[in-house]
Amino acid sequence: AVGISALGLSLATGARRGYGRIPMPPYHLGLGFVGALVMVLGWILGLISGDFLRAPFATDGIAPNLLAGAMGGVLSWMVLERLRSQIVSSLGLASGAIAGTVICSTNAMWLTPRLAIIIGMMGAAVGFLATVFIRRFRNVDDSMDIFSLHALPAAVGLLVLPLFGPDCVAFGAQLAGILITAAYAAALTAVIVLPLKFFDLLRVSFDDEDAGLDLTLHGETVHPPQSTL
Repeated sequence: AVGISALGLSLATGARRGYGRIPMPPYHLGLGFVGALVMVLGWILGLISGDFLRAPFATDGIAPNLLAGAMGGVLSWMVLERLRSQIVSSLGLASGAIAGTVICSTNAMWLTPRLAIIIGMMGAAVGFLATVFIRRFRNVDDSMDIFSLHALPAAVGLLVLPLFGPDCVAFGAQLAGILITAAYAAALTAVIVLPLKFFDLLRVSFDDEDAGLDLTLHGETVHPPQSTL
C-alpha cells in the first residue's frame, strides 16, 4: 500500500527541479546506512512481536530468515549493479538489503535461511530492475525508491508464497489481495493528494527547495556549515 501511495504522490507532486538533468547524489551515505539498518531491524522486531502475539511457537525462524533475505538482496544488487555500470555502490548495497528483507517479510514464517537467501536475491533483482526502469521517466521522482524497493518486492513475495507456504494459500487469492490493496491505497491517496494539488499545497517554493527543506521548514541541518563530513 505504501509503495502505491508513494508512486501516486510522486506523480501528483512532480519531479524535483533539475531531476534527470543535474546530479542529485544522496546527502549522507552514513545516515543512509543507519536508516537501512533501522528499517531492517524494525521489520524483524515488528514481525516477531506481531507473530508472537498470534502464535508464540512460530517466531523462532523469523529473524534469521529476514537477515538471510537481506544478505541475499545485498549479493544480488551488487552483482546486477556491477554488470550494469561496473561499480558497486554502498547505497546500492543498502537498497538490496531493504528489498531482500521486504520480500521475505511476507513469508518469513515458512522460509529456511537458504531459501530466504534465494528469495532475497529475487526481491533485490525486482527492485533493481524497477528502479532502473522508473528513473527513465523524468516526471516520476520517487526519491526514496519506495515503489521499487517496497511495493514490488512485497508483491512478488506474496505471489511466490504458494510455492512453499501452507496449502491453504492460493495464487489467485494472493493476486486478488494485491490488486485490492493497490486499488484501495490509490483511491485514498487520490482523495488526500488531489485537493492539496488543487490548492497548490504540495510543493514549496524554488528557493526553499534549493536551500533544502531541513533548513527552510525545520530550521536545522544535520551538520553545521563548517563540517567536512
